[in-house]
Amino acid sequence: MESAIKSYANSNLPSASLTQKGVVQLSSSTNSTSETLAATPKAVKAALDASLPVGGTAKAAEKLATSRKISGVDFDGTKDITLPFINTTDTNVQLAGTLTEQGHIISQGNLISKTNIGADGRCDITGDLRGGRVLSKSDVIVGEGQAGGYATISSTGNIIGAQWGGSWLSTRTARAFAVFNAKTGAVSGSVGISSVVRNAAGTYTVVFSSAMPGAYAVVVGVDGAYNTHEPTVTSKAATSFRILTPADGGVDYGLQDQNEIQFVVFSVGT
Repeated sequence: MESAIKSYANSNLPSASLTQKGVVQLSSSTNSTSETLAATPKAVKAALDASLPVGGTAKAAEKLATSRKISGVDFDGTKDITLPFINTTDTNVQLAGTLTEQGHIISQGNLISKTNIGADGRCDITGDLRGGRVLSKSDVIVGEGQAGGYATISSTGNIIGAQWGGSWLSTRTARAFAVFNAKTGAVSGSVGISSVVRNAAGTYTVVFSSAMPGAYAVVVGVDGAYNTHEPTVTSKAATSFRILTPADGGVDYGLQDQNEIQFVVFSVGT
């Protein structure tokens, strides 16, 4: 009887399909696409474990099947990465390398640098350039291209410009002066003078701190007796000259010491 039942079942019970009822075969596979096999509880559990729970999050993969790059940084899912970008909401943006400017850098506020700002080329500034000091390694040009002319502040401290007739300011001012005791040669005040030497009564040699750049004139005044004759300037050289202070006796003009002598030197050239 048992054998007859098995034979009948094998020959008359249909296999289950999408269109009819019947006998099915169980399978624990979790990657099958069969439409004739039935899933076991094990296969169902595996599918549920990998699914998104209601109100929860998906099971995180330990590693991407294929690694990718995000903003040039390798990412395979195994660790956190830091992206090399500037957040526009940051209040303190710091760059470890060099900022290369391909167009215009526009600022609606202040651009502040806590260190030096270096530029290999020319810097064109349309507004005011303000600071505690302005330092230049060479000459400074003021008012370049202006109709009224411009001025040059030389690295030596001299100034040339239209205001001075297109020449240096130093040619329009005194180059040297001194006040000294006529009896001892002791200098009480001077500019551009290295020394004053009393050679003899009424005879003095004056030495400049630096050579005169061109022809020069000396104006001398004395404080002394009423019978003093006009002082004489002699032995003029680029580095020195002599002052003589004669007396005026009508027929006798011998040299004599005065109380004090003052002189001013003017020179052309730069």
